Amino acid sequence: MMDEHEQSLPDYNEFEAILQELNSSLVASECHGMVCAGLTHSREGGPGGISPTLFGAETETLVQNPDMARMLARLMLLSAGWLEQGSYDFTLFLPDDSDPLPTRSTALADWCRGYVMGLVEAGLTDFDKLPEDAAEVVRDLVAISELEMSEDDDGSDEDLMQIEEFIRVGVQLVYENLNSVAEKE
Repeated sequence: MMDEHEQSLPDYNEFEAILQELNSSLVASECHGMVCAGLTHSREGGPGGISPTLFGAETETLVQNPDMARMLARLMLLSAGWLEQGSYDFTLFLPDDSDPLPTRSTALADWCRGYVMGLVEAGLTDFDKLPEDAAEVVRDLVAISELEMSEDDDGSDEDLMQIEEFIRVGVQLVYENLNSVAEKE
């Protein structure tokens, strides 16, 4: 059974620091997007099978670091529970709300990029084969992943929170759609 500390997401800045120490090209939010996609769809055609190559060539390096392996395991366990339960507790692994808006917006785009890359790595390459509502969500996530925010953009915290909520609900929808398809097969 997980203790209270293990029932919350790892510290974002600590996760980022370890990625930097490992000379990873990935960022924390992107890793979580990849994890959630891997939990949603595996190469075997169903949910939950995290691919041993989920993080590409960096997988072995990441899982060999004990601190990173522990944090990744925690991300996977928490995210799997939230997705399986259809939980409103499902949380995107992003910088703290006190961080500057451009930093948080970039991390959100990175999360979406990781999710889309994770779906592709898990074997889902033709998003149009998904049920229409799920395909639309994935297309929107691709568009969000391509957004770049500068200091001059005039978005607001409220705008970002609405996009985060759309992503949370959308990812849950994709998860449920893919699980119902996998269960019927």
